Amino acid sequence: MKQCKSCKKEIEDAATKCPYCQGFQNWYKNPQYYSLLFVVPLISYSFWNLKSFDSKNYLEFKGQIEAESVSNRISEKNLEFTYKIKNSTKYKWDSIKYQMIGYDSLGKIVTTKNGGIYEWLIQPKSNALITLEIPNESNEEVKTWKFEIIDLRTSRF
Repeated sequence: MKQCKSCKKEIEDAATKCPYCQGFQNWYKNPQYYSLLFVVPLISYSFWNLKSFDSKNYLEFKGQIEAESVSNRISEKNLEFTYKIKNSTKYKWDSIKYQMIGYDSLGKIVTTKNGGIYEWLIQPKSNALITLEIPNESNEEVKTWKFEIIDLRTSRF
């Protein structure tokens, strides 16, 4: 006879479960622990699939960003610029922050306009168009505008 690990009453040596308190004598024979066989791999897979484990820093892609001007439209209220952005990497780009830089005729910076498009994304190995609207403040000094991506978020999926 041996003593139960839970209630300390005497039970038979071959018993895996106490007949008095229903306590399992070996933790690994408890059916409640069988769920760990499924939970531990599921949690491991979830952590492996998190975006943060395979996301890259913007600076790693800065040289690979290609922005090509498609059209410019000037109205009384707004300046509209459309650019074609090329993503030649294997990562999805989203939450893109950009900057429009206005230059005068001598090439000096006159103004900058910052913005972000958080719902916009570019799939891996593809192109996307972006149209930016800047209020036309009748700034006569600005002769040319330059589009520049200043930050973005990347992920595998």
